[in-house]
Amino acid sequence: SAPLRDVAIDDELSTDPAGAIDCLRCSFSSFSTPCVQFFNSVHFDSCTFRLLDFYAAYFFCGLTIENCSVVQRCSFQSGGHNDHGDITIRDTVFKSFVDFEVCWFTGAICLENVSFQAGTNLLGNRKTPVEVAFDIPPKISDVAGDLYVDTYTGKKEV
Repeated sequence: SAPLRDVAIDDELSTDPAGAIDCLRCSFSSFSTPCVQFFNSVHFDSCTFRLLDFYAAYFFCGLTIENCSVVQRCSFQSGGHNDHGDITIRDTVFKSFVDFEVCWFTGAICLENVSFQAGTNLLGNRKTPVEVAFDIPPKISDVAGDLYVDTYTGKKEV
């Protein structure tokens, strides 16, 4: 796939999971790829998303989101599976809740200088059927926001 540079896409974007995704300074109204298995790397740098939906997406060769902003809903639910590449999110702001229920990260995941303004359940839902699984403990530094939201029972975790 050809890299996307400096474009604004107002409609929902569909992608070819066989190709690499490489976006720089792009704006997306809706980037939604539910139940997709990405066989190449996925990279977003300096992009803005109104809605970002990776429901049940597998990132076999990794995912990098850096210098980005996500305004509304963001879901990684039931995804992960990054066997051959890291998942890295850095210098990024999520303005709405970010859902990671039932994710299984088989490779490294790194969060650095990330803001979850409405929280996330990345480290929440402990000892429930929807708890996130990590084969490698996540590396988390300079992250703002509640990482322990319990979306399964609704109880506040401490």
